Amino acid sequence: MQDGEVAITEVIEIRQKRIPHILARIPLFDPAGIVGIIVAVLIWQLSSYAMGDRVPTPQEVIANAFDNLFSSDHLPGIGLPRGGYMPHLLFTAYNVLLGGGVGALVGVFAGLVSAENKIVSEVADPIVSILGTIPIVILAPFFLMWFGLSGTPQVALVAIYTATVLYLFAHRGAKNLPPSFADYAATLGASATQRFLRVRLPGAMPEIFGGLRIAFSAAWGLSAVTEMLGGRLGSGRVLVALRSVYDLTGIMAIVLLLGAFAILLDGVILSVRLYVLRWASFLPNGERSA
Repeated sequence: MQDGEVAITEVIEIRQKRIPHILARIPLFDPAGIVGIIVAVLIWQLSSYAMGDRVPTPQEVIANAFDNLFSSDHLPGIGLPRGGYMPHLLFTAYNVLLGGGVGALVGVFAGLVSAENKIVSEVADPIVSILGTIPIVILAPFFLMWFGLSGTPQVALVAIYTATVLYLFAHRGAKNLPPSFADYAATLGASATQRFLRVRLPGAMPEIFGGLRIAFSAAWGLSAVTEMLGGRLGSGRVLVALRSVYDLTGIMAIVLLLGAFAILLDGVILSVRLYVLRWASFLPNGERSA
Protein backbone atom coordinates (compact mmCIF):
# COMPACT_ATOMS: atom_id res chain seq x y z
CA MET A 1 0.00 0.00 0.00
CA GLN A 2 1.38 3.40 -0.97
CA ASP A 3 2.01 6.22 1.50
CA GLY A 4 -0.92 8.27 0.20
CA GLU A 5 -3.31 5.36 0.63
CA VAL A 6 -2.00 4.75 4.15
CA ALA A 7 -2.56 8.40 5.06
CA ILE A 8 -6.12 8.33 3.72
CA THR A 9 -6.84 5.13 5.64
CA GLU A 10 -5.53 6.68 8.87
CA VAL A 11 -7.71 9.76 8.39
CA ILE A 12 -10.81 7.60 7.85
CA GLU A 13 -10.02 5.55 10.97
CA ILE A 14 -9.54 8.71 13.05
CA ARG A 15 -12.88 10.13 11.83
CA GLN A 16 -14.62 6.85 12.65
CA LYS A 17 -13.16 6.96 16.16
CA ARG A 18 -14.24 10.56 16.64
CA ILE A 19 -17.92 10.15 15.76
CA PRO A 20 -18.97 8.04 18.80
CA HIS A 21 -17.02 10.32 21.15
CA ILE A 22 -18.65 13.42 19.67
CA LEU A 23 -22.12 11.90 20.00
CA ALA A 24 -21.36 10.86 23.56
CA ARG A 25 -20.48 14.44 24.45
CA ILE A 26 -23.84 15.87 23.32
CA PRO A 27 -25.58 16.90 26.58
CA LEU A 28 -28.84 14.97 26.26
CA PHE A 29 -29.09 14.04 29.94
CA ASP A 30 -27.01 15.54 32.70
CA PRO A 31 -27.62 13.69 35.99
CA ALA A 32 -26.21 16.54 38.07
CA GLY A 33 -28.36 19.05 36.22
CA ILE A 34 -31.48 16.95 36.73
CA VAL A 35 -30.74 16.75 40.46
CA GLY A 36 -30.33 20.54 40.54
CA ILE A 37 -33.69 21.02 38.82
CA ILE A 38 -35.39 18.68 41.30
CA VAL A 39 -33.87 20.54 44.25
CA ALA A 40 -34.96 23.90 42.79
CA VAL A 41 -38.54 22.64 42.29
CA LEU A 42 -38.64 21.30 45.87
CA ILE A 43 -37.45 24.66 47.22
CA TRP A 44 -40.06 26.38 45.07
CA GLN A 45 -42.78 24.06 46.38
CA LEU A 46 -41.75 24.62 50.02
CA SER A 47 -41.66 28.39 49.46
CA SER A 48 -45.22 28.32 48.12
CA TYR A 49 -46.36 26.43 51.21
CA ALA A 50 -44.60 28.90 53.50
CA MET A 51 -45.65 32.12 51.71
CA GLY A 52 -49.09 31.13 50.48
CA ASP A 53 -50.58 33.04 47.55
CA ARG A 54 -47.50 35.23 47.20
CA VAL A 55 -45.62 32.30 45.62
CA PRO A 56 -47.73 30.14 43.25
CA THR A 57 -46.99 26.42 43.27
CA PRO A 58 -45.08 24.82 40.36
CA GLN A 59 -48.23 22.94 39.37
CA GLU A 60 -50.22 26.18 39.08
CA VAL A 61 -47.51 27.91 37.05
CA ILE A 62 -47.06 25.00 34.65
CA ALA A 63 -50.83 24.67 34.21
CA ASN A 64 -51.11 28.39 33.49
CA ALA A 65 -48.29 28.19 30.93
CA PHE A 66 -49.94 25.35 29.01
CA ASP A 67 -53.49 26.70 29.29
CA ASN A 68 -52.52 30.11 27.89
CA LEU A 69 -49.73 29.12 25.53
CA PHE A 70 -51.60 29.31 22.22
CA SER A 71 -54.88 30.96 23.18
CA SER A 72 -56.20 32.82 26.19
CA ASP A 73 -59.48 34.38 27.21
CA HIS A 74 -57.71 36.21 30.04
CA LEU A 75 -55.22 38.25 28.03
CA PRO A 76 -57.74 40.35 26.01
CA GLY A 77 -59.17 41.61 29.30
CA ILE A 78 -55.84 43.25 30.15
CA GLY A 79 -55.22 44.77 26.72
CA LEU A 80 -53.36 41.92 25.01
CA PRO A 81 -54.23 39.88 21.89
CA ARG A 82 -56.17 36.63 22.25
CA GLY A 83 -53.36 34.54 20.75
CA GLY A 84 -51.89 33.48 24.08
CA TYR A 85 -48.28 33.67 25.23
CA MET A 86 -46.69 32.11 22.14
CA PRO A 87 -46.85 35.13 19.75
CA HIS A 88 -45.16 37.28 22.39
CA LEU A 89 -42.49 34.67 23.08
CA LEU A 90 -41.81 34.30 19.36
CA PHE A 91 -41.55 38.08 19.02
CA THR A 92 -38.93 38.15 21.77
CA ALA A 93 -37.14 35.15 20.24
CA TYR A 94 -37.05 36.86 16.83
CA ASN A 95 -35.52 40.00 18.33
CA VAL A 96 -32.94 37.97 20.25
CA LEU A 97 -31.93 35.87 17.24
CA LEU A 98 -31.81 38.80 14.81
CA GLY A 99 -30.02 41.19 17.15
CA GLY A 100 -27.74 38.48 18.48
CA GLY A 101 -26.88 37.24 15.00
CA VAL A 102 -26.02 40.69 13.67
CA GLY A 103 -24.09 41.58 16.82
CA ALA A 104 -22.19 38.30 16.76
CA LEU A 105 -21.08 38.78 13.14
CA VAL A 106 -19.94 42.35 13.79
CA GLY A 107 -18.26 41.52 17.10
CA VAL A 108 -16.39 38.45 15.84
CA PHE A 109 -15.17 40.17 12.68
CA ALA A 110 -14.07 43.32 14.55
CA GLY A 111 -12.41 41.29 17.30
CA LEU A 112 -10.40 39.14 14.90
CA VAL A 113 -9.39 42.11 12.74
CA SER A 114 -8.33 44.12 15.79
CA ALA A 115 -6.14 41.22 16.90
CA GLU A 116 -4.34 41.42 13.55
CA ASN A 117 -4.29 45.19 13.04
CA LYS A 118 -2.95 47.50 15.74
CA ILE A 119 -4.64 50.61 14.34
CA VAL A 120 -8.06 48.93 14.35
CA SER A 121 -7.43 47.76 17.91
CA GLU A 122 -6.50 51.26 19.09
CA VAL A 123 -9.68 52.69 17.54
CA ALA A 124 -12.08 49.95 18.66
CA ASP A 125 -10.80 49.22 22.18
CA PRO A 126 -11.94 52.53 23.77
CA ILE A 127 -15.42 52.18 22.22
CA VAL A 128 -15.77 48.62 23.46
CA SER A 129 -14.47 49.59 26.89
CA ILE A 130 -17.16 52.28 27.21
CA LEU A 131 -19.92 49.96 26.03
CA GLY A 132 -18.65 47.22 28.30
CA THR A 133 -18.62 49.33 31.45
CA ILE A 134 -21.92 51.20 31.23
CA PRO A 135 -25.19 49.30 31.88
CA ILE A 136 -26.50 48.61 28.39
CA VAL A 137 -30.13 48.96 29.57
CA ILE A 138 -29.74 52.72 29.99
CA LEU A 139 -29.68 52.99 26.20
CA ALA A 140 -33.19 51.53 25.95
CA PRO A 141 -35.11 54.82 26.52
CA PHE A 142 -33.11 56.53 23.77
CA PHE A 143 -33.78 53.71 21.29
CA LEU A 144 -37.47 53.73 22.18
CA MET A 145 -37.66 57.48 21.47
CA TRP A 146 -35.69 57.16 18.24
CA PHE A 147 -37.29 54.02 16.79
CA GLY A 148 -40.72 53.93 18.46
CA LEU A 149 -42.54 50.89 19.84
CA SER A 150 -41.51 48.47 17.09
CA GLY A 151 -39.02 45.65 17.57
CA THR A 152 -36.11 47.80 16.41
CA PRO A 153 -35.07 49.01 19.90
CA GLN A 154 -34.85 45.43 21.18
CA VAL A 155 -32.87 44.28 18.15
CA ALA A 156 -30.48 47.24 18.38
CA LEU A 157 -29.90 46.80 22.10
CA VAL A 158 -29.27 43.07 21.79
CA ALA A 159 -26.99 43.65 18.79
CA ILE A 160 -24.85 46.21 20.64
CA TYR A 161 -24.54 44.01 23.70
CA THR A 162 -23.72 40.89 21.67
CA ALA A 163 -21.20 42.72 19.51
CA THR A 164 -19.43 44.03 22.62
CA VAL A 165 -19.20 40.60 24.24
CA LEU A 166 -18.15 38.81 21.05
CA TYR A 167 -15.53 41.45 20.26
CA LEU A 168 -13.85 40.80 23.60
CA PHE A 169 -13.98 37.02 23.29
CA ALA A 170 -12.88 36.91 19.65
CA HIS A 171 -10.04 39.35 20.31
CA ARG A 172 -8.85 37.33 23.30
CA GLY A 173 -9.14 34.05 21.42
CA ALA A 174 -7.06 35.34 18.52
CA LYS A 175 -4.46 36.90 20.82
CA ASN A 176 -4.11 33.72 22.87
CA LEU A 177 -3.28 31.72 19.74
CA PRO A 178 0.50 31.11 19.56
CA PRO A 179 2.05 33.31 16.82
CA SER A 180 4.03 30.32 15.63
CA PHE A 181 0.86 28.84 14.11
CA ALA A 182 0.39 31.77 11.74
CA ASP A 183 4.14 31.96 11.08
CA TYR A 184 4.27 28.28 10.15
CA ALA A 185 1.28 28.74 7.82
CA ALA A 186 3.09 31.67 6.19
CA THR A 187 6.18 29.55 5.58
CA LEU A 188 3.95 27.06 3.76
CA GLY A 189 2.80 29.83 1.43
CA ALA A 190 -0.52 30.78 3.06
CA SER A 191 -1.68 34.30 2.25
CA ALA A 192 -2.92 36.76 4.87
CA THR A 193 -6.52 35.87 4.03
CA GLN A 194 -5.80 32.15 4.29
CA ARG A 195 -4.04 32.62 7.62
CA PHE A 196 -7.04 34.56 8.87
CA LEU A 197 -9.60 31.98 7.74
CA ARG A 198 -7.58 28.81 8.37
CA VAL A 199 -5.59 29.74 11.48
CA ARG A 200 -6.96 32.75 13.39
CA LEU A 201 -10.65 32.00 13.02
CA PRO A 202 -10.50 28.28 13.93
CA GLY A 203 -8.10 29.01 16.78
CA ALA A 204 -10.45 31.59 18.26
CA MET A 205 -13.60 29.47 17.90
CA PRO A 206 -13.54 28.00 21.45
CA GLU A 207 -13.54 31.52 22.91
CA ILE A 208 -16.13 32.69 20.38
CA PHE A 209 -18.58 29.94 21.34
CA GLY A 210 -18.08 30.78 25.00
CA GLY A 211 -18.93 34.39 24.23
CA LEU A 212 -21.99 33.34 22.24
CA ARG A 213 -23.40 31.39 25.17
CA ILE A 214 -22.85 34.28 27.56
CA ALA A 215 -24.23 36.91 25.17
CA PHE A 216 -27.39 35.01 24.24
CA SER A 217 -28.12 34.00 27.83
CA ALA A 218 -28.30 37.69 28.78
CA ALA A 219 -29.97 38.79 25.54
CA TRP A 220 -33.32 37.26 26.54
CA GLY A 221 -33.57 39.34 29.68
CA LEU A 222 -32.29 42.43 27.88
CA SER A 223 -34.95 42.14 25.19
CA ALA A 224 -37.69 41.52 27.77
CA VAL A 225 -36.66 44.54 29.83
CA THR A 226 -36.75 46.75 26.74
CA GLU A 227 -40.23 45.44 25.93
CA MET A 228 -41.31 46.26 29.48
CA LEU A 229 -40.20 49.85 29.02
CA GLY A 230 -42.18 50.21 25.82
CA GLY A 231 -43.61 47.85 23.23
CA ARG A 232 -46.83 46.49 21.79
CA LEU A 233 -45.69 42.86 21.73
CA GLY A 234 -43.16 40.66 23.47
CA SER A 235 -42.79 38.77 26.71
CA GLY A 236 -41.90 41.99 28.52
CA ARG A 237 -45.18 43.55 27.38
CA VAL A 238 -47.06 40.56 28.80
CA LEU A 239 -45.19 40.87 32.12
CA VAL A 240 -46.25 44.52 32.43
CA ALA A 241 -49.88 43.68 31.66
CA LEU A 242 -49.96 40.80 34.14
CA ARG A 243 -48.27 42.91 36.79
CA SER A 244 -51.06 45.50 36.45
CA VAL A 245 -53.58 42.90 37.67
CA TYR A 246 -51.17 41.29 40.14
CA ASP A 247 -51.24 37.94 38.31
CA LEU A 248 -48.20 36.27 39.90
CA THR A 249 -49.01 32.90 38.39
CA GLY A 250 -49.04 34.34 34.87
CA ILE A 251 -45.85 36.30 35.50
CA MET A 252 -44.01 33.20 36.67
CA ALA A 253 -45.41 31.23 33.73
CA ILE A 254 -43.97 33.77 31.26
CA VAL A 255 -40.62 33.72 33.05
CA LEU A 256 -40.63 29.91 32.98
CA LEU A 257 -41.43 29.79 29.26
CA LEU A 258 -38.81 32.43 28.49
CA GLY A 259 -36.27 30.38 30.42
CA ALA A 260 -37.24 27.30 28.41
CA PHE A 261 -36.60 29.20 25.17
CA ALA A 262 -33.23 30.37 26.49
CA ILE A 263 -32.22 26.84 27.53
CA LEU A 264 -33.26 25.49 24.13
CA LEU A 265 -31.13 28.05 22.30
CA ASP A 266 -28.19 27.41 24.62
CA GLY A 267 -28.49 23.69 23.90
CA VAL A 268 -28.41 24.39 20.16
CA ILE A 269 -25.29 26.56 20.52
CA LEU A 270 -23.61 23.91 22.67
CA SER A 271 -24.42 21.14 20.18
CA VAL A 272 -23.08 23.22 17.27
CA ARG A 273 -19.97 23.95 19.32
CA LEU A 274 -19.37 20.24 19.94
CA TYR A 275 -19.65 19.56 16.22
CA VAL A 276 -17.60 22.52 14.98
CA LEU A 277 -14.88 21.96 17.58
CA ARG A 278 -14.85 18.18 17.26
CA TRP A 279 -11.16 18.42 16.44
CA ALA A 280 -10.34 20.25 19.68
CA SER A 281 -10.53 17.22 22.01
CA PHE A 282 -8.40 14.86 19.95
CA LEU A 283 -4.68 14.47 19.50
CA PRO A 284 -3.22 14.04 16.01
CA ASN A 285 -3.07 10.24 16.48
CA GLY A 286 -6.83 10.13 17.11
CA GLU A 287 -6.68 9.64 20.88
CA ARG A 288 -8.69 11.70 23.30
CA SER A 289 -6.83 14.63 24.85
CA ALA A 290 -7.00 15.30 28.55
